[in-house]
Amino acid sequence: MRGRGSRPGLGPAALAVALALATASAINAESGSISASVQVMPLEIVLDLSDSDALVGESVRARATVTNAGSTRVSDVTVELRVDSSRVIVRGGLTTTISKLKPGQGASMSWWLCGTEAGNYFVLARATLDGASVESEARLLTISGQRRRGC
Repeated sequence: MRGRGSRPGLGPAALAVALALATASAINAESGSISASVQVMPLEIVLDLSDSDALVGESVRARATVTNAGSTRVSDVTVELRVDSSRVIVRGGLTTTISKLKPGQGASMSWWLCGTEAGNYFVLARATLDGASVESEARLLTISGQRRRGC
């Protein structure tokens, strides 16, 4: 289990998944050979909530930080906040785009969440680059039923 905000390493399981997802670029039936390429995702994404417990109608800030862990500049990274229920209103638009990230550079974006009904809701952020995506660890947002003003 990683600590909050720690960066994931590329362990044996991740390499196995990457190899399993490799796309065959050429198959030579006569010689029985297969050529493939693997593209490693250079992005890391971390999601934090300002509070994991809130009252109905109370706002909570969700902040995602995307870091380019690769060695080359990336462009047009799409970042999306995902909530598992329509009972949580998201202010700030669900999707934003980062135009450029240099190697080692990070960018942060925020959304405001407001629960309209009591319950437990999962929230995560997804960064997409050239059709490949990486997701943050899901965060649990607990909304209790003591009603405040509406969202």
